[in-house]
Amino acid sequence: MHDLNLARILIAVVETGSVSAAAKRLSLSQPSVSHGIARLRDLTGDTLFIRNRNGVTPTARATQIYQESRLPLQALDNAFFPRPEFSPASSQLTFTIALTDLGEMSFVPPIITHLRREAPGIKLEIVPLTVPNADEWLRSNKVDLVLGNISPSVPDIRFLTIFEERYACIASSSHPRIGDSLTIDDFLREGHAVIASGSGHWQAGAGDFPDDIIGRIEPQIVVRSRHFVVLPEIVESSDLIATMPSTAARFFARRPGIIFHALPFECPRFDVNLLWRDQMVSNPALTWLIEVIKATLVRMK
Repeated sequence: MHDLNLARILIAVVETGSVSAAAKRLSLSQPSVSHGIARLRDLTGDTLFIRNRNGVTPTARATQIYQESRLPLQALDNAFFPRPEFSPASSQLTFTIALTDLGEMSFVPPIITHLRREAPGIKLEIVPLTVPNADEWLRSNKVDLVLGNISPSVPDIRFLTIFEERYACIASSSHPRIGDSLTIDDFLREGHAVIASGSGHWQAGAGDFPDDIIGRIEPQIVVRSRHFVVLPEIVESSDLIATMPSTAARFFARRPGIIFHALPFECPRFDVNLLWRDQMVSNPALTWLIEVIKATLVRMK
């Protein structure tokens, strides 16, 4: 019978995509992990991992071993080393969540309210979401959860749709040409403040708007920003309008100088998803937090 620790090494390297990250996860030295991979190569007659710019990529054989061994090994570990019972009220855990600045502004306050009431010892660390890196961050344990307008691109990332969202618009309450309602002519005529690519939300040309709308407002874009939080300041102090998810638009419209407007045309809705690693599904603490986030944010809608 071969050493089960070799399977643990392979699983860790596949999930983290890095020998050094796998060593850190397993509390082993990097040479020990490299030696384990070398032994596995001798046993399987396969290279198992191919170096890339960011670490290593598993071969088809390594992927097969990973898929066939991960769940049985996880079951063995759970049987011999059961996790201690999770108690929210006494837990001192810290969870790391990746969010856009818009998600941080809209979603974190109600989540914190719930945590302070039921789990005062739990802490959150919020990191700025970079959409292209989301799956990699989850697989390498840099973050526990990702929340936003994003879907997984790899099979070992799970997701839950929290709610369906739509886009809306904000304008200054003293706008010289827009009154209580926003017309299609207003939308196409006025200058726009938008969010730049990579924010996780709409930007001009992203395909979320009808093509004829995108083409006509592109020349009207005056400001591109990477941060949603600046948009109400821009709108309130100018004659520009800004398009954003309706939850944020309603939040900003609490200010006396901002007015909420529904879009004057049909626009596809999008999902706000919560993502986590498939391997964490048996973690009772994370399962609890996922349910807390779901229940808290659903009530916002």
